[in-house]
This record gives sequence, C-alpha cells and structure tokens, in this order.
Amino acid sequence: MFEGAIAHRDSLGYVQNIEAGAINWMTSGRGIVHSERQPLALKNTTYVNHGIQLWAALPRDQEEVEPSFVHTPATAIPVVQLPGAEVRVGGADEPGFGRV
Repeated sequence: MFEGAIAHRDSLGYVQNIEAGAINWMTSGRGIVHSERQPLALKNTTYVNHGIQLWAALPRDQEEVEPSFVHTPATAIPVVQLPGAEVRVGGADEPGFGRV
C-alpha cells in the first residue's frame, strides 16, 4: 500500500488491515480464498486507496504447498534514503517476507 488502507480476510483465518507502507505475502499453494475490502473504521469516510497487488507463479514442484499469509508492517521494512528518493528494501531472506 502506498496510501490508504484495505482490510484483508482469508480462509486461513487471518484478518489484517493493510496500511500505507505495509506488505503482505500470501502463498496460495493448494488453495486459499481471500478478499480485500474497505476497513470498517473507514466505512463512512472518503479516502484515497493507492496500492499494488503482484502475483508470482510458484515453481511446479511447489504448487501444492500449504497456503500461508505473512503481514509485514511499514515499521519493519528497512528504508534507504537516496538523493530524491526513499527506497524500502525487502526480500525473501528478511523476516516477515515469507518464503516457500
């Protein structure tokens, strides 16, 4: 999420508000159902929601792994300041970014 917030809910039982700067990593594996909706706290407000959802295919030999969900709040993602830019750095080897 770049701006705004969204409420994640899934069939594994996770209910998580995703706020600006946070990242969720969900592995579908053998199956997971999920939805993203307006958070209840923002139900009667007007706000901008700006984010991105990326999908990556699992390697064929991992397509049936257990589904999983990991939430990483913005405060847990390292930030690098560059001239004219702020870069948030994360990857599969960092806590909270999940891996299959």
